[in-house]
Amino acid sequence: MAYRLLGAVSLTTTSLHNYTAYQNRALFSHCPKQATNQGQFSVSFKEYRSIRKRMKWRDMGVGMLGGVLSMYGFIGMFIHYYPDLFTMSPEEIKPIFGLDPIIVLGVGGVSSLLIGYLAMNHGSSAVWRLIKPELSKQLSQRDRDFMRRVAAYRFKGTTQQSWEDDYHGEKINTVSDYRQWIRKQQQKARA
Repeated sequence: MAYRLLGAVSLTTTSLHNYTAYQNRALFSHCPKQATNQGQFSVSFKEYRSIRKRMKWRDMGVGMLGGVLSMYGFIGMFIHYYPDLFTMSPEEIKPIFGLDPIIVLGVGGVSSLLIGYLAMNHGSSAVWRLIKPELSKQLSQRDRDFMRRVAAYRFKGTTQQSWEDDYHGEKINTVSDYRQWIRKQQQKARA
């Protein structure tokens, strides 16, 4: 019944050979905005989501590595310029910018960690886009199409949103997840 509501052929009438085509058709055939030709994408939905997941984890890992390295670099530079900081008595320590040097070291370390994380995170994405421009273009088309569809079916009411809500469709990994997400949005609209 749910398949007929989506405008697709019943699963029992499709052959195993056409199952993947059926899933793609079921995912993209009922969007209220412009009709999308599934043939325009050379990356399947499953590949798209797996590549996006790998990219997310890779960017986080490279960003963490860059953040830690930049923090260690800042601490090393600070100790190079103030070598006796930890051996002097408290009366001999001169303030830096009117603050205790340990506070400057802590704030600078955390700041360099955040800056290094952001720079490496975005830098790794930019390098990946330069190395694989064709795949990057295809994924960007898929992103636009997917986000357009999520925006079309997202419940836009004024009910109280909870942290469990998947507002941007980040938990959608398969066609059945997409259908479940749409049903949840329709339930919110009815409530």
